[in-house]
Amino acid sequence: MIIGKGMMAHAFQKYQSDSSVLIFASGVSDSRENRESAFRREQDLLENALSEYSGSVFVYFSTCSVYDPSMEESHYVRHKLRMEELIRQNHKQFYIFRLPQVVGATGSPTFVNFLFNRISSSESFDVWENATRNLIDSEDVAKIAGYFIDNRLRMNETINIASSCSHPVSVFVEVIEKLLGKKAVCNKISCGNAYFIDTDSIRSVTEHLGISFDEGYNERIIRKYYIK
Repeated sequence: MIIGKGMMAHAFQKYQSDSSVLIFASGVSDSRENRESAFRREQDLLENALSEYSGSVFVYFSTCSVYDPSMEESHYVRHKLRMEELIRQNHKQFYIFRLPQVVGATGSPTFVNFLFNRISSSESFDVWENATRNLIDSEDVAKIAGYFIDNRLRMNETINIASSCSHPVSVFVEVIEKLLGKKAVCNKISCGNAYFIDTDSIRSVTEHLGISFDEGYNERIIRKYYIK
Protein backbone atom coordinates (compact mmCIF):
# COMPACT_ATOMS: atom_id res chain seq x y z
CA MET A 1 0.00 0.00 0.00
CA ILE A 2 1.14 3.52 -0.71
CA ILE A 3 0.08 6.84 0.78
CA GLY A 4 1.15 9.63 -1.55
CA LYS A 5 1.39 10.44 -5.25
CA GLY A 6 4.78 12.07 -5.74
CA MET A 7 8.24 10.97 -6.81
CA MET A 8 8.80 8.52 -3.96
CA ALA A 9 5.32 7.02 -4.29
CA HIS A 10 6.01 6.41 -7.98
CA ALA A 11 9.40 4.81 -7.24
CA PHE A 12 7.78 2.33 -4.82
CA GLN A 13 4.84 1.33 -7.03
CA LYS A 14 5.56 -2.38 -6.64
CA TYR A 15 4.09 -2.16 -3.12
CA GLN A 16 0.80 -0.64 -4.27
CA SER A 17 -1.08 -3.92 -3.90
CA ASP A 18 0.99 -5.35 -1.02
CA SER A 19 -1.10 -5.12 2.15
CA SER A 20 1.81 -6.25 4.33
CA VAL A 21 3.79 -3.07 3.64
CA LEU A 22 2.73 0.57 3.90
CA ILE A 23 4.88 3.13 2.06
CA PHE A 24 4.24 6.53 3.65
CA ALA A 25 5.25 8.89 0.83
CA SER A 26 3.10 11.90 1.56
CA GLY A 27 5.27 13.85 3.98
CA VAL A 28 6.81 17.32 3.84
CA SER A 29 9.75 17.09 1.41
CA ASP A 30 10.87 20.71 1.03
CA SER A 31 13.56 21.51 3.60
CA ARG A 32 12.66 25.21 3.33
CA GLU A 33 9.09 24.58 4.51
CA ASN A 34 8.16 26.49 7.65
CA ARG A 35 4.35 26.54 7.60
CA GLU A 36 2.94 24.89 10.69
CA SER A 37 -0.12 23.83 8.66
CA ALA A 38 2.07 21.69 6.36
CA PHE A 39 3.74 19.96 9.30
CA ARG A 40 0.40 19.48 11.05
CA ARG A 41 -1.06 17.91 7.91
CA GLU A 42 1.74 15.33 7.75
CA GLN A 43 1.47 14.52 11.44
CA ASP A 44 -2.30 14.03 11.25
CA LEU A 45 -1.93 11.80 8.19
CA LEU A 46 0.88 9.86 9.84
CA GLU A 47 -1.01 9.29 13.08
CA ASN A 48 -4.07 8.05 11.16
CA ALA A 49 -1.93 5.70 9.06
CA LEU A 50 -0.14 4.28 12.10
CA SER A 51 -3.51 3.51 13.65
CA GLU A 52 -5.25 2.17 10.54
CA TYR A 53 -2.36 0.01 9.31
CA SER A 54 -1.03 -1.26 12.63
CA GLY A 55 -0.36 -4.73 11.23
CA SER A 56 1.74 -3.59 8.26
CA VAL A 57 5.44 -2.89 7.97
CA PHE A 58 5.51 0.93 8.07
CA VAL A 59 8.04 2.67 5.81
CA TYR A 60 8.83 6.34 6.44
CA PHE A 61 11.18 8.67 4.59
CA SER A 62 13.08 11.09 6.79
CA THR A 63 16.05 13.29 5.95
CA CYS A 64 19.85 13.24 6.14
CA SER A 65 19.61 16.97 6.88
CA VAL A 66 19.50 15.94 10.54
CA TYR A 67 23.30 15.70 10.28
CA ASP A 68 23.71 19.23 8.91
CA PRO A 69 24.70 21.60 11.78
CA SER A 70 23.12 24.54 9.95
CA MET A 71 19.75 22.73 9.82
CA GLU A 72 19.47 21.34 13.35
CA GLU A 73 17.21 24.14 14.57
CA SER A 74 15.10 24.33 11.40
CA HIS A 75 11.36 23.63 11.56
CA TYR A 76 11.83 20.94 8.92
CA VAL A 77 14.48 18.90 10.77
CA ARG A 78 12.77 19.22 14.14
CA HIS A 79 9.52 18.05 12.52
CA LYS A 80 11.15 15.05 10.86
CA LEU A 81 12.75 13.98 14.14
CA ARG A 82 9.37 14.23 15.87
CA MET A 83 7.78 12.05 13.18
CA GLU A 84 10.56 9.48 13.52
CA GLU A 85 9.96 9.26 17.26
CA LEU A 86 6.20 9.04 16.76
CA ILE A 87 6.73 5.96 14.60
CA ARG A 88 9.19 4.36 17.04
CA GLN A 89 6.77 4.79 19.91
CA ASN A 90 3.61 3.68 18.10
CA HIS A 91 4.42 0.95 15.58
CA LYS A 92 5.76 -2.57 16.02
CA GLN A 93 7.34 -3.06 12.59
CA PHE A 94 8.89 -0.15 10.74
CA TYR A 95 11.73 1.23 8.64
CA ILE A 96 12.86 4.83 8.85
CA PHE A 97 14.96 5.66 5.81
CA ARG A 98 16.85 8.96 5.97
CA LEU A 99 17.43 10.35 2.49
CA PRO A 100 19.63 13.10 1.00
CA GLN A 101 18.73 15.06 -2.16
CA VAL A 102 16.76 12.54 -4.23
CA VAL A 103 16.79 12.94 -8.02
CA GLY A 104 13.83 11.77 -10.09
CA ALA A 105 10.98 12.84 -12.33
CA THR A 106 9.28 15.58 -10.33
CA GLY A 107 8.18 19.16 -10.61
CA SER A 108 8.72 19.77 -6.90
CA PRO A 109 11.28 22.39 -5.78
CA THR A 110 14.25 20.04 -5.40
CA PHE A 111 17.92 20.98 -5.21
CA VAL A 112 18.68 19.80 -8.76
CA ASN A 113 15.49 21.35 -10.17
CA PHE A 114 16.60 24.70 -8.73
CA LEU A 115 20.11 24.50 -10.21
CA PHE A 116 18.94 23.21 -13.58
CA ASN A 117 16.23 25.84 -13.96
CA ARG A 118 18.51 28.70 -12.95
CA ILE A 119 21.39 27.65 -15.20
CA SER A 120 19.21 26.82 -18.21
CA SER A 121 17.44 30.19 -17.99
CA SER A 122 20.64 32.15 -17.22
CA GLU A 123 19.18 33.43 -13.94
CA SER A 124 21.58 34.54 -11.25
CA PHE A 125 21.85 32.55 -8.02
CA ASP A 126 24.16 32.17 -5.04
CA VAL A 127 26.48 29.20 -4.51
CA TRP A 128 27.51 28.50 -0.93
CA GLU A 129 31.15 27.48 -1.31
CA ASN A 130 31.37 25.48 1.92
CA ALA A 131 28.08 23.60 1.51
CA THR A 132 27.96 19.98 0.39
CA ARG A 133 25.11 17.96 -1.05
CA ASN A 134 24.51 14.26 -1.65
CA LEU A 135 22.50 13.04 -4.64
CA ILE A 136 20.84 9.67 -5.16
CA ASP A 137 18.53 8.36 -7.88
CA SER A 138 14.96 7.70 -6.68
CA GLU A 139 15.12 4.32 -8.41
CA ASP A 140 18.25 3.41 -6.45
CA VAL A 141 16.48 4.43 -3.23
CA ALA A 142 13.64 2.05 -4.14
CA LYS A 143 16.05 -0.80 -4.94
CA ILE A 144 18.02 -0.42 -1.72
CA ALA A 145 15.03 0.15 0.54
CA GLY A 146 13.15 -2.64 -1.23
CA TYR A 147 15.95 -5.09 -0.46
CA PHE A 148 15.71 -4.30 3.25
CA ILE A 149 11.90 -4.46 3.22
CA ASP A 150 11.52 -7.64 1.17
CA ASN A 151 14.10 -9.51 3.23
CA ARG A 152 12.97 -7.96 6.53
CA LEU A 153 16.55 -6.93 7.26
CA ARG A 154 17.36 -4.55 10.13
CA MET A 155 13.72 -3.87 10.86
CA ASN A 156 12.90 -1.16 13.41
CA GLU A 157 16.09 0.71 12.60
CA THR A 158 16.89 4.12 11.15
CA ILE A 159 18.94 3.65 7.98
CA ASN A 160 20.70 6.23 5.82
CA ILE A 161 20.17 5.60 2.12
CA ALA A 162 22.54 7.96 0.34
CA SER A 163 25.48 8.06 -2.03
CA SER A 164 28.79 7.14 -0.43
CA CYS A 165 30.16 10.56 -1.46
CA SER A 166 28.94 14.09 -0.79
CA HIS A 167 30.26 16.94 -2.92
CA PRO A 168 30.49 20.74 -2.82
CA VAL A 169 27.54 22.48 -4.49
CA SER A 170 29.95 23.84 -7.11
CA VAL A 171 30.51 20.28 -8.39
CA PHE A 172 26.83 19.91 -9.28
CA VAL A 173 26.85 23.33 -10.93
CA GLU A 174 29.77 22.21 -13.09
CA VAL A 175 27.98 18.96 -14.06
CA ILE A 176 24.88 20.85 -15.20
CA GLU A 177 27.00 23.44 -17.03
CA LYS A 178 28.65 20.58 -18.91
CA LEU A 179 25.36 18.89 -19.78
CA LEU A 180 23.71 22.14 -20.92
CA GLY A 181 26.80 23.54 -22.60
CA LYS A 182 26.41 26.91 -20.89
CA LYS A 183 27.92 28.76 -17.94
CA ALA A 184 25.98 29.45 -14.79
CA VAL A 185 25.37 33.02 -13.70
CA CYS A 186 26.24 32.60 -10.04
CA ASN A 187 27.78 34.37 -7.09
CA LYS A 188 30.09 32.36 -4.86
CA ILE A 189 29.55 33.07 -1.17
CA SER A 190 31.84 31.83 1.59
CA CYS A 191 29.26 30.11 3.79
CA GLY A 192 27.51 26.79 4.30
CA ASN A 193 28.53 23.53 5.99
CA ALA A 194 29.94 20.18 5.00
CA TYR A 195 28.54 17.22 6.93
CA PHE A 196 29.09 13.48 6.99
CA ILE A 197 26.46 10.85 6.12
CA ASP A 198 27.32 7.36 7.34
CA THR A 199 26.39 4.81 4.66
CA ASP A 200 28.11 1.75 6.13
CA SER A 201 24.74 0.11 6.80
CA ILE A 202 23.89 -0.09 3.08
CA ARG A 203 27.32 -0.90 1.63
CA SER A 204 26.81 -4.66 1.36
CA VAL A 205 23.35 -4.13 -0.13
CA THR A 206 24.55 -1.69 -2.81
CA GLU A 207 27.35 -4.09 -3.70
CA HIS A 208 24.88 -6.98 -3.95
CA LEU A 209 22.58 -4.88 -6.16
CA GLY A 210 25.42 -3.63 -8.34
CA ILE A 211 24.82 0.05 -7.53
CA SER A 212 28.03 2.04 -7.90
CA PHE A 213 28.44 5.55 -6.53
CA ASP A 214 31.48 6.18 -8.71
CA GLU A 215 32.74 9.54 -9.96
CA GLY A 216 30.32 9.50 -12.88
CA TYR A 217 27.21 8.81 -10.77
CA ASN A 218 26.01 12.41 -10.40
CA GLU A 219 26.31 13.14 -14.10
CA ARG A 220 24.51 9.92 -15.04
CA ILE A 221 21.46 10.58 -12.89
CA ILE A 222 21.17 14.26 -13.83
CA ARG A 223 21.44 13.34 -17.51
CA LYS A 224 18.84 10.59 -17.01
CA TYR A 225 16.12 12.92 -15.71
CA TYR A 226 17.00 16.31 -17.21
CA ILE A 227 18.61 15.86 -20.61
CA LYS A 228 16.12 14.67 -23.24
